[in-house]
Amino acid sequence: MRRGVPLGLLLIFPVLPAVVEAATAAQVEDRLRRKIASRFECQGLEIHVIPYSAQATSVGRFRAITIRADAASRWGLTLRPVYVKATGVTLDLARLFAPACEVETECVASSEVHIELSEGELNKALSLKKGKVRDLHATLQNGQVIFTGVFQFLTGNRFRLVGKLQCTDGQRINFVPTDAKVNGVPVSVGALQPLLAKLNPLLDMGEMALAPRVKSITVGDGKVVVR
Repeated sequence: MRRGVPLGLLLIFPVLPAVVEAATAAQVEDRLRRKIASRFECQGLEIHVIPYSAQATSVGRFRAITIRADAASRWGLTLRPVYVKATGVTLDLARLFAPACEVETECVASSEVHIELSEGELNKALSLKKGKVRDLHATLQNGQVIFTGVFQFLTGNRFRLVGKLQCTDGQRINFVPTDAKVNGVPVSVGALQPLLAKLNPLLDMGEMALAPRVKSITVGDGKVVVR
């Protein structure tokens, strides 16, 4: 009778995923494309994996990985264009080639990102939001973001928020108000927390492949550029 592995050994030596043997750069590109396509609706998606060597590729180490798309959409929010590059990157190949096809970045020496979000696309996504915020509209101008809409506060409901976009953790981009009025009356930022919880984050880079880090956010007239 065949005996199973003793429980004590399982606790000391957990069962590990099968090692991915002889993975190629083309296969890694294909798995990345499959994962991105499962999460985003993309136009003109291009993925380029530049290896160090076959040996380095077999353990998930790459000289660079570049992802480009003319447009990428999720939850009604469309970014166009999208450019992400990671150099000196190490991926968990066991997870990448598992049935779930998860992209886990273990190490990145440096990264670049260029993403643009237009005022029109932002408002299209806001119109699809479900909840207690009605007539929500955003205006991008002169380095500022202006939100208007209807939300039930303790007193009053029609609001106008003026503020900036901020990314303190390198990934989640939040709206931070610098001026707020409800029914034309100035209110404190503290009174806005229930509303801000519904707005933020406006964009989470952690949902993107390679989890790029945000270095700068520029708000122009009708457009946000993330680098």
